[in-house]
Amino acid sequence: MLAKKGGGVMRTPGSIALTSALRSQRRTMIDAATLAFLKEQPAAALTFKALEQLTGLNRRALLRVVHSKAELLIAVWWTEYERWCSALVKAMVPYNEDKIRQLLIRYIRDEPAFHHLRAALYPVILPALSARLRTDWQARFDQLSAKTGAELDAGVTWLVPGDGIGLVAVIEGALAAEQTRITFINVGDPPPDVHLEWVTRFVLAALAGLQSQAPRRKTAAAKHRLSKWGSATP
Repeated sequence: MLAKKGGGVMRTPGSIALTSALRSQRRTMIDAATLAFLKEQPAAALTFKALEQLTGLNRRALLRVVHSKAELLIAVWWTEYERWCSALVKAMVPYNEDKIRQLLIRYIRDEPAFHHLRAALYPVILPALSARLRTDWQARFDQLSAKTGAELDAGVTWLVPGDGIGLVAVIEGALAAEQTRITFINVGDPPPDVHLEWVTRFVLAALAGLQSQAPRRKTAAAKHRLSKWGSATP
């Protein structure tokens, strides 16, 4: 910025005042650019140089909106994880095996950004956040998991209260394992479609097992006789 006669200030073109509206506009653009990048490459490969090319903003302008790469990635991860939780509830309530199968296929085959964020979360993103932000993340994650689990418990008649939160983790974990296996598939390994069939069979078999045991498990739950793993004890 340059001083003007009379004590005023003349702004140079690069020093535009960052109003809340402009900040919001830029943040939306940066988040969209990050998501587009993650559809093609892992989260660890994201750099400010790549963001400069994708957004047309220089590093200084980017840092006026986002404080660090980790904070940007965790914000985008939240958006994608909340979408995942919402999609899971829609697929299971009311319970429909075909909708669940389609959800699993979609999140292995058509949601690479979600996989890249999930794969980088614990080894790359969370360690780079401040202690306060990691604590905030854990509290928010616990709250969202509990909310999603409660929606499953309430919407799937044969679930025992408390099953839902476990299913969120089990199904998401099965997706993570199979997506990683497909990503690093070697010559001679089964083709990706076989892996898709494996994960859908695993998840649907686990759900069928819970459904078949529902009467016994509900009786045990009423008598407080469920083990810590949710199975009915003698």
